[in-house]
Amino acid sequence: PKSQIFYILKKTLAQLVLHERLKNISADLVTKCLGVFAAVFTRGDDCYRPWVPVSAVRIVFKNFISKVFMPRKPIREVEKVVSAVLKKLISIGVLTEMEALNKQEDQRIFYQIHSDIYQDFGEQLFNKSKWKRQMHQLLGKEYIGIVSKKKKKMRIQELDEYMLKWLVYHLIEGGNIVDSIQILSNKVFIECRVRYLGIKAACTKQIQDSEQIYVFLKNGDSTFINESHFLISSYQSFVHVLENDFSPIIPTKDDLKQVNVAMWALTYSLFLHSCNSYAYRLFEKIKPYDEESKMVIHDFEEGDKTRFHQSNVPNNEVEIAEELIKIGSKFFKINRFHNAIKLLETGLDRLSEALGEHIEVARARSHIGEIYCKMKLYEDALEKLKAALPQLLKCLGSDHEELINAFVLTGKAYFGMMDYDMALTVLYGVTRKLNKALHNDVHSMIGDIQVKRRERENANSILRDNSENSAKT
Repeated sequence: PKSQIFYILKKTLAQLVLHERLKNISADLVTKCLGVFAAVFTRGDDCYRPWVPVSAVRIVFKNFISKVFMPRKPIREVEKVVSAVLKKLISIGVLTEMEALNKQEDQRIFYQIHSDIYQDFGEQLFNKSKWKRQMHQLLGKEYIGIVSKKKKKMRIQELDEYMLKWLVYHLIEGGNIVDSIQILSNKVFIECRVRYLGIKAACTKQIQDSEQIYVFLKNGDSTFINESHFLISSYQSFVHVLENDFSPIIPTKDDLKQVNVAMWALTYSLFLHSCNSYAYRLFEKIKPYDEESKMVIHDFEEGDKTRFHQSNVPNNEVEIAEELIKIGSKFFKINRFHNAIKLLETGLDRLSEALGEHIEVARARSHIGEIYCKMKLYEDALEKLKAALPQLLKCLGSDHEELINAFVLTGKAYFGMMDYDMALTVLYGVTRKLNKALHNDVHSMIGDIQVKRRERENANSILRDNSENSAKT
């Protein structure tokens, strides 16, 4: 069992440390530093045994040692102990050291815990400790201090890449939600992110961090800021940086593409979280870069002349769900299928949760089933349509046009899945109830299905004959 392995490791590490007599350095100190490294820098399942820059490691070790082991010692003496501890952890094979180049092609030093067993040992030492949260707090506080001292045109330093990527993570882990909110609207921080990581990667981090805080605010009891207001403020700050600092007089195609990708990603996130008012305004900002946004705005303005110009905040869960489905349909029209699916599914889930088994939920399922048929996602379409049919039949009756349309789409889904017998069964069942608009299309589809079925039967017959002839010879 691991507990026995950890016991042996603890004793072995103690012997290795004590083998060299070092002033102010105990076996307990070195072992606890391994624990704080594992606990603070491991970011859940997405990053196990990460490579961490020396600057970040030194900050955490300095704070931990000065708080726990050397509270009255001057900082210079603590720094010397930090250097000795790092050297010791490397010499006994617990940490691996690597030199690598950063994006400015400067030589940097990184550390990683050497093996999984050392990682697990370190985590169990420190995960339940009261110091874990405080180490996140102190690391975040020191990084915020660095940002606050920077002028707008800052030079990227060694710790900045790690800081720019993971500052918000450490703030959240330390419970500093207010600081997290403020840093995501800090234009100096955002500009540093964009300049160092690039527009697309910086936008991705801005969205990931903002959505995480959005969920925290929505699920928590915080009253100091509304989650939607926070999300809009965060994205407004990001867009401000793009517009004011990354809008060259003669932009290249790559500039336009990067800005376009970022704007679309922000807009999609806003729609997904029902911040529609600012999302519509972002479409206006995308127009100089992208033709597709003009199509979306045109569709919305034609459908509702007041929609684009009013605040357009849905009043309840049903309106939010219906709006998501409408917006997902628009994304489908401009071939943004991945975004469309997420919006449609989220809208349907929320509508179903709000209304239960309701005619509007059935209509939404049928509508989404039709879109999935057009995407050629026939299995997904069939799932939605089969779920919609009983409620449509119950509420509308067997001769209602909406029910007939849903049956025709079901037949189309079976056809797409090459289940020709089921497709014909469904379509023959509604042929007498078809209106003029559907009559020719359905009979044409039936003809296509019969051709495909005969082709398959003929192919199967040829295969059987070949198999029998082979057996005879």
